[in-house]
Formats: sequence, C-alpha cells, structure tokens
Amino acid sequence: MMTLKRLMEYRSNGLESTFLMILRTVSDRKEYLVKTLYEDIGWGGSEYESIFFPKNEVYTKDLAGYFEDGVQLAFFSPESEKVYDGKEKVYSFTMSYEVAYRYLRLGCEALIEQHPEDKEEIEDACKIFRERHNIPEKDSKFNYYDILGNMREYLVWYW
Repeated sequence: MMTLKRLMEYRSNGLESTFLMILRTVSDRKEYLVKTLYEDIGWGGSEYESIFFPKNEVYTKDLAGYFEDGVQLAFFSPESEKVYDGKEKVYSFTMSYEVAYRYLRLGCEALIEQHPEDKEEIEDACKIFRERHNIPEKDSKFNYYDILGNMREYLVWYW
C-alpha cells in the first residue's frame, strides 16, 4: 500500500522533490486540507506553498499560470517575493481532480495516522470531494511513481 512516507522516500530530485515538498506541506495542515476537500477552496498567499482551484480563483487568460480546470499545487521560492522580472522560480503543477485527489488522499491517510480522532471528519471530506468530481474510491492501476517521474508534464508555470 502506498503511503506518503513511502512516497517521500522516493529518490527524487528537482521537480519531483518540489512537488513532494508541496504535498507534504499541504497534507500537514488538517484544517486547510479538510476545507479544500469539502469546498474546493484553495489556500496559500503569504506562504510559499499554495493550492488553487480555477473556479474559485481570480484568473484571466493573460496571467502566467492560467488554467481552466483541475487543481494547481504551487511553490513560490523564497527569493521570488516581489520579483516579477522573469528571474523568480515558481513551480506550478496543474493536474486533474483525480490525480490531485490520489496524492491528497495520501496526505489524508498520514493525518489520520497522526490524529486518529479526526478520522471521521477527514474521511467525510474525501468522500465529498470524490463524489463532487466523480472519482472512484480506488484505482488499482494508478501509479504514483510514474507521475512523479513525469512531473514536467504537470509543470505549467516556471520562470
């Protein structure tokens, strides 16, 4: 069975490491993660890691990182604040709701392991997200490592 801890042990570098760091940070924040799953509301801002949903964000087609559907996990490097001259590093991974859910689910399972008293609330949030986006509960063919190995396919915004 795949776990977030096992995935974090994946010998990755570059984009894969950035994505895993974002995933770990998102998953460590129960209140944000549960709200995200319940309501499709992203979060971030002053923090370097963010999660966005296009229908709830103010995006226009002329903005870098524009996307119309899916979930976007992003990391803004600390040195990039207030620098918009093309030198900052912004990693943005936009993926389908199902792919995003499979990874966020690993974070949910890690949270349940750390906080078993929150299991019911986390499971309810996962169920609501799955039903809203027509995602099957399990997919035996889903391969976390294949996606990590091809993260460039998910990278849509990088300066």
